[in-house]
Amino acid sequence: MDGCFMQIILVVQGERRKRRRDARNGGAHTTGDARRHAGGAQDDSDLVRDGFESSPPWFFVLLAVRDEQLLGQALCNYAYSSWTGRSFYLEDLYVYPHVRRLGVARRLLQHLCEMAVKKGVSRIDWHVLKNNAPALALYARTGARDMCLTEGRVALRLDAPRIQAVAQGHLLPPAPAQV
Repeated sequence: MDGCFMQIILVVQGERRKRRRDARNGGAHTTGDARRHAGGAQDDSDLVRDGFESSPPWFFVLLAVRDEQLLGQALCNYAYSSWTGRSFYLEDLYVYPHVRRLGVARRLLQHLCEMAVKKGVSRIDWHVLKNNAPALALYARTGARDMCLTEGRVALRLDAPRIQAVAQGHLLPPAPAQV
C-alpha cells in the first residue's frame, strides 16, 4: 500500500457533504455505524452537529483515500493537559478489513503526528482493547507507551446517567476499603 497513492485528508466543515458521501460509498463502516454496532446510541446526525455545525467543532476527522475510495479514518479531538499543554485524543482509528496491514493506519497516525508537530501538540492519547494484537503491535512500533504500566494510570469514565446524577449531587456510597 505504501507504494500506491494514498491521500490523507483533513475533513473540514465545508467538505462535510462530499466526505460523508465518500464515507458511505467506501464500505459498510462509518464512525456512526461503528458506534451503533458497539452499543453506542449516537447516530450520524450527532457527528454532523458536533463536528461540522458547532463552533468550534468537537472533533476533526482524517480520511485515508485512494482512487476516491475510503480506506480508513481517524476521529480525533483537541485536548489540553495542565502538565504538558496541547494534546490530541484519538477517539477512533478504523481501517477497512480489505486494506488492513497495508500501511493505512500507519499513514493516518503519521499524518496526525505531522499535524501535532505543526500545532505544537505535545502528546496524543488513546485507548485500545487489550485483545487487539495487530493494533498494539503497530502502536508499539510508534513508541507509544502503556500509561497503566509506565504511570499507573487507570482509565475512568462517567456515562450519561452518572453524569446527570453527579451533577445533581448524587454520589454513590463509598466503596469498602480493600485490604
